[in-house]
Amino acid sequence: MSIFLSYKYIVNAITFKLKEALYYLKCLSHINYNYFL
Repeated sequence: MSIFLSYKYIVNAITFKLKEALYYLKCLSHINYNYFL
């Protein structure tokens, strides 16, 4: 049971980091797009 909970925690952490990275990249690309225009 504890292994399942830790696995779930790791998966949640990874998905959170991926969403954070995607959001950061989106903001960065948006800034670059406005800068080059």
